[in-house]
Amino acid sequence: MPKYRFEFLQETDAAPVVLELAGEDAAKAQARQAMAEAVLDHVSKRLDPSKLATRIYDEAGYLIATVDFGSVFTDTEDKEPPSALIPR
Repeated sequence: MPKYRFEFLQETDAAPVVLELAGEDAAKAQARQAMAEAVLDHVSKRLDPSKLATRIYDEAGYLIATVDFGSVFTDTEDKEPPSALIPR
């Protein structure tokens, strides 16, 4: 399996993490999950999580994605009106 390096831009004391994952989609999913956990940690400490970001690099050192607060926690519109979501 390919290896991916995760760098945490706003957490200066955090060392990069290297993980073996199935592919780019798995690496992005891992980064989104880690972002959600980091946001919870920041909020519990009353810190602003909006500047958090993680860069993902492939084995060759190429940047393949950046996962930031906005890419994980965005406003989305429901495709159905709220009344359609209430069971009858």
